[in-house]
Amino acid sequence: MGSAEAMYSSHVLLSDDDGETWQLGGNIAEDAHDQSSEASLVERGNGMLLLNARNHIQGPSHSSRLLTGSADGGKSWLRKQESMDLVTPDCEGAMHVLRTKKQGSTEGGGPSLLQEKSTSEVILFTHPSTADRQDLMISLSHDGCRSWPSDKTVVFHHGSSGYSDLETLNDGTVLVFYETGLDGISLQSFFPSSL
Repeated sequence: MGSAEAMYSSHVLLSDDDGETWQLGGNIAEDAHDQSSEASLVERGNGMLLLNARNHIQGPSHSSRLLTGSADGGKSWLRKQESMDLVTPDCEGAMHVLRTKKQGSTEGGGPSLLQEKSTSEVILFTHPSTADRQDLMISLSHDGCRSWPSDKTVVFHHGSSGYSDLETLNDGTVLVFYETGLDGISLQSFFPSSL
């Protein structure tokens, strides 16, 4: 490698004792061509971890995200795959699991998210939509990140956007925290049934 080239690799830190001690988990890189960073991690209801990372291989404008899963709490990772229907600018993105519950359930203190009749999960992913980091998008997956249909993607914010994060309140309201370029950082909320 004549000159020094930046190498990127995503991994996790694990704690089995509520944060008292930590250990290094598995690395998703399988060879020198696997380069990722700025990963977002979620845990599904079945305990499977899903990792969605920025891809440094495909260039500075748009690239498919690198996705992988772990069935052992992050100690090892399945062979990752590029998500060709989740192509984003070269930027961090945030992933979050919405857990819907059976109608009539009062567990969790709020109404049934998305008004569905049975327990299910919807995974949200926020990301800018253009190479110059404009128009923050929210993409939805109903099948554990296997697909991100374009008809389930909405523009959440028009204008400059960058890094983002997601969280859900007890009543089901989703908070979106995101960069807006020189304008600073914004915090907006929505209820999932509006998607």
